[in-house]
Parts: sequence; structure tokens; C-alpha cells
Amino acid sequence: MGVSPVHVAGVVLTGGLVTGGYFTYQALVPPTLEEYLKKLNVDLISSNWGEKEAKYKLAQETDLIPNISKSTSTNVNNDFARQLQEWCEKKKSKNYLGETDLTYKRFSLWCTVTKKIKDVLGGRKLKALDDIKKQAKVTAYGQLQEGERFITKSNKKPATIEAADLNKWCEDEQNKDYQYEGDENLKKVISWCYDK
Repeated sequence: MGVSPVHVAGVVLTGGLVTGGYFTYQALVPPTLEEYLKKLNVDLISSNWGEKEAKYKLAQETDLIPNISKSTSTNVNNDFARQLQEWCEKKKSKNYLGETDLTYKRFSLWCTVTKKIKDVLGGRKLKALDDIKKQAKVTAYGQLQEGERFITKSNKKPATIEAADLNKWCEDEQNKDYQYEGDENLKKVISWCYDK
């Protein structure tokens, strides 16, 4: 008794369905927080947990991790580092649900190695503005409403700027610490300092 063409077709069809189902599932399931941040050139912290302690004491209440208070960081037994490490280990396998997800924001703030914005963006192959596009940004800045202006000169936010002002602003902002993808400062840096 030989193998009939119907059996061969059934095996091939079943294999195709299983493979297609697997790839569909992979495409629909969001990445974990760890996977998402690694794709963005952001490394998870694996030691030196105490480095985050001073920043945690100064953080806004909305950025704090529930159940880890600022006062924990003053504990002599290094409770802060232990609690932070445990929280990060528990959350790194959670799915990334978007820029506004509080778990993602807190994970990015407290569970990653501190890097400057320029170092994170450097791994993304973004192009710096050429002179023509930089001048276009300077012109666009001049069209912003008063409340939208963000470059400060002599403690004022002027209606017009020069390319040197934009260069200085970009350099200053790129030397600030990366926080997370939804950060307004990061969005401005990408929008005003890089070519899309």
C-alpha cells in the first residue's frame, strides 16, 4: 500500500497552516519591553542598580514605581536597589503596549542603562540636517506661535533664530539623558535636529 497523493497534499496543507499560523501569531503579538528597548539601542541595566537611586529621589510622582517609595532609597540595607532589580526582572517580559503605557515609561526610566539622547539616536542611522534643510527648520521656527517656541536666548524665546541657535539647542538637548520614546523632548530633537 503506497502513499496516496491525498495524504501528501494533506500533510503539506497542514504544515502550511501551522507555519502560517505561527508567523501570524508572531506578527500580532507585541514585543516584550526588553525586546522593544533593545531594538531602539537601549540596554537593560544589569548591575549598578544604585546609580538610579539619586535620580529616583528627584523624580516626579508619576514616574515612580508603585510600592517603591522615595524613602526606600534612604534605607541602609540597600532596599531600593533590591526592590528595583526585582521589579525590573518581573516587568521585562511584559508586552510593549505603546508610548503612553505607564509600565513602559517606568521600565525605560528605571531599568535601562543611562545613555544620552545622541547615543541612543546614533544607533538608529538618522541623518543630520544638511545646510538647506537646517535653514528650512530655522524658517519654520519663525512661523511658530509664541507658546510653541522652545529655543531660549537671553532668557527669552525669540520669534526668529539663526542656524547657530538651532545647532546649539540640538547639541544641548542631545546631551540630556534618554528617558523613553514618548518623551516630548526626544520627539522635538528628532523633528528639529534630524532629517526624516
